[in-house]
Amino acid sequence: MKKILIGIFVIGIIMSSTIYYMQVQQVRDLKDSEITDVEFEQMLVQEKAFYVYFFSPACTECKSAEPKIIQAIQGKQIKLVKINITEYPELFSGYKQQYNLPGVPVILRFENGIMTGGIAGSPERTETYAEFFKVR
Repeated sequence: MKKILIGIFVIGIIMSSTIYYMQVQQVRDLKDSEITDVEFEQMLVQEKAFYVYFFSPACTECKSAEPKIIQAIQGKQIKLVKINITEYPELFSGYKQQYNLPGVPVILRFENGIMTGGIAGSPERTETYAEFFKVR
C-alpha cells in the first residue's frame, strides 16, 4: 500500500511539473509576438483584424494574465501581438486617455485600423478571455 501511495505521489509531481513546463513554454511563445510602435502603425494599415496586448514586464497582473491569454487563444485563427508600454509609453497613453483605460494589462481589438473592443485587467477565469477572443 505504501508503494502505491508513493507511486501516486511521484506521478502527481511529474504531472504538475509537466503542466508548469508547458505553461512556461507557452508564455515564451507569446513573448515572440512583441512588436515596436512602427510595426504597430504598419499593422493598422495592412492588417484586417488583430489584437494588441499592452503589458509591462514589471506588472504582476500581466504575468498572471499571460498563461490565461495563451490558453484562450489556442486553436483560434487570430493575430495577437504585444507592446511593452515601458518602451513605448506614448503609444499606450493615447489609447489610455481616449478610452479611459485603467492601466495594464489591456488587450485591444482592431478591425480595419479602428479599435473595436477591449478587455482590461486580469480576469480570474480563462473563459473571460476566451469569450473576448471569439471570432466575430
